[in-house]
Amino acid sequence: MFKKFLSVINPLYKPICRKTIKKRIKVISSNVEETIRKNLSVSDAVNTTVYIWTDRKMRLFLGITAHIINEEGNKLKLNLYTFACEPFVGMHTGKHILNTFEKIVYKYLIVSKVEYIKLSPTTLLI
Repeated sequence: MFKKFLSVINPLYKPICRKTIKKRIKVISSNVEETIRKNLSVSDAVNTTVYIWTDRKMRLFLGITAHIINEEGNKLKLNLYTFACEPFVGMHTGKHILNTFEKIVYKYLIVSKVEYIKLSPTTLLI
């Protein structure tokens, strides 16, 4: 239906293939992840906020935001990076949240830099 609409508007336009878009998204995602990893690696300390929420279909997700302070010239700048937003399977127990959190911070090589972990007020522990 959408392709037909596009052909009416501009018969010369050819939409991008789904596979091409998928490849481009993977490359962009990889580049963003590497940039975040690099920015977190130069920081001495990383403070985090952990969020757990459900979508409209009642699927659980866990998100982690890193808060770091970098020196840019003579000024200090607060930078925030949401470096995790993953499906969260299982109970909202502290142990399960911690295990998932640890896997993610090990992936980003910041486990020794995490100084503070804040659970979002909407995150309920059972």
